[in-house]
Amino acid sequence: MAEQNKGIAQNRDIATVFSDAYSRCLPKVLGDQHSFLLDSLESHLSSHPNGTLLVLGPSGQVLPYSCQYTHDGKFGSSNRQRIKNMIGNGKIILLDYVAEFAKSGLIRALDTLTQFGFFSDNYFRLDKFALDEDLNPNRLESTTISFILNNLKDNLRIADNSVTAVDANLSIHHASVTKLELEKVYREIFRVLQPGGLLHLGEGNVNMNYSEDKLIRIGQDLASILDSSVLIRDEREHKPDYVLTSFFEVGKSYDALPLISKTESASLTNYVPVNINKGGFVIISLNQRKYNIVNGLIGTFTKPSEIKSALRNKDYKQISVFECSGGIVIPLIDTKMPEDIERHIIPVNRFYDEIQRRANGYSGIDDELVTQISKGIEFERHNALKGIVEFYMGESIIINALQKVGFVDIHATHHRTEPFYNITAKKPK
Repeated sequence: MAEQNKGIAQNRDIATVFSDAYSRCLPKVLGDQHSFLLDSLESHLSSHPNGTLLVLGPSGQVLPYSCQYTHDGKFGSSNRQRIKNMIGNGKIILLDYVAEFAKSGLIRALDTLTQFGFFSDNYFRLDKFALDEDLNPNRLESTTISFILNNLKDNLRIADNSVTAVDANLSIHHASVTKLELEKVYREIFRVLQPGGLLHLGEGNVNMNYSEDKLIRIGQDLASILDSSVLIRDEREHKPDYVLTSFFEVGKSYDALPLISKTESASLTNYVPVNINKGGFVIISLNQRKYNIVNGLIGTFTKPSEIKSALRNKDYKQISVFECSGGIVIPLIDTKMPEDIERHIIPVNRFYDEIQRRANGYSGIDDELVTQISKGIEFERHNALKGIVEFYMGESIIINALQKVGFVDIHATHHRTEPFYNITAKKPK
């Protein structure tokens, strides 16, 4: 039980903690979006009978590839025939950052496809289960499905110009906390796509990137108040060894997070250290200021009460600013700050309200499922409101990043009152 609770504490989104209820409600919550996904890939791959489809983050259920959805929002029969027709004599590569997890990961994905008959009756053959090697799709056998372990935060372990189409459905927001990280993932996708290749994105219809803008504001405000450089270590992501570090200098204005490497941060002196913990709280450690003793910059500690007053004057509301041992604590997302309410809290609530509305389609059909998914929605909403999970970028940010990387023919397709939408883009020929 302790290990189970530990896993729940480390995972803060609905797809991992409430995985069974989440997958069961997908036909109603993501039905239109999944239908568009398959239609888009089918249209593109029909002219590439020997092509390669790369799926980023398929999850353990491999939806919507593994099975069909019924009209009443349930899972139907195997989808193997449609997928076989779609790929022809080509290949499928399923890429995920986890090999084994209770309800997701590559091992569960392999089991799911096996259960739905993908490897029987000569539909597909298993080619590679590559946990420790890179893949060159051009060297894989035809009509096969391969699996590769790869964190999207890292470079893709796929050869250049080797993939006909890439599907990244509701996966990239887990690997891109900042706009720069988003561009990095898109550059890797652009690299592995063949000229003329198609990228399909599934996205949540909400902009949760405000936390990045708020971080910039906090860094600049603290540097001004303290008259000192500020080093912010962002530990919101629960993945091991992943910490975003940014360095703010006095008097400078920033349009993007001034990120620095671990090596660069180790050599810095004369700054105020600030940590953002996994709960979304900003901890300003006034008694841990690093000074360059060699140059005699010993200075005087600033009183927490003075910083508290200065923050209030900059619209960090009194109720949300409090002192701790040797410092100040403020929430990253403040429920009393008008800008935070307008740009983050209202959009996030609207997004989860719409997901709940879609899930309510099971009322009277499967009330137990509605109860479970409602708990999951509120669980994830609570974390998203604090800015510690689900880093969806807004549509304009995504399109701008795609254009910046070099994609063309970019189209966004929204569905009737649905909280998720599709984007397609192509690599120029």
